[in-house]
Amino acid sequence: MKILSTLLLLLGFMGAHAAELVKYELDVNEFHELKVVDGINVVYSCNPDSAGKAVFTCPSSQAAAFMFNNKKGRLSMQLSTESVGTANLPVVHVYSSYLTRVENSGDSLVKVVNIAQGPKFAAKLIGNGRIVVRDVKATEVTAAISTGHGTLVITGECEHANFNFMGTGVIQADELEAQTANVKAGGTGSIGLWAVKSFTVMGAGSTKVYFKGNPEIKNRSVGLKTFPLEAMTR
Repeated sequence: MKILSTLLLLLGFMGAHAAELVKYELDVNEFHELKVVDGINVVYSCNPDSAGKAVFTCPSSQAAAFMFNNKKGRLSMQLSTESVGTANLPVVHVYSSYLTRVENSGDSLVKVVNIAQGPKFAAKLIGNGRIVVRDVKATEVTAAISTGHGTLVITGECEHANFNFMGTGVIQADELEAQTANVKAGGTGSIGLWAVKSFTVMGAGSTKVYFKGNPEIKNRSVGLKTFPLEAMTR
């Protein structure tokens, strides 16, 4: 396991004053899965020319806050122990040739703003943070919230969508056009989805499932309710 710290790249910036902003560009190697831990705001973009790079701008005094661990194409990002809870940390931009999975377990915002088309894509939120994925195109998409009251937003197109939900948060997927979808829920939050043909609901609890269009609905749950999306604005 190879740990990359920004300390390795500070030699060229030792003369910079701590209050001056310095742009850092790290080589974290190519990756296809991204996991964010702690309170790091991250923007991911598909860019083959910059694949394997992490870029951020901050005072030199903050540069050692970020730690990167790339294991077999799975990049994890976290804060150093002394930096956990630090305010006003910069946004980190990361790049790879394609991405199949993103996970955020910190109280932060992780954005996926440009993603290559592929067979599968998964987004998982743990805790009270946010994930925003724009314009995904895949055969199968999975969006999951496992705990907490965070928000997961995903848009784009797919053949089939899986929604797995626990906690009190929100999955906002009414701009993800899927032909079919499955919902498995056990929390008390809400899910908005767009299934053109049909969707199935399973689980137990009081999660509200809002749907777009006029799909066939198979509700095999205990307690979960389905509503037309228009009902949210009434």
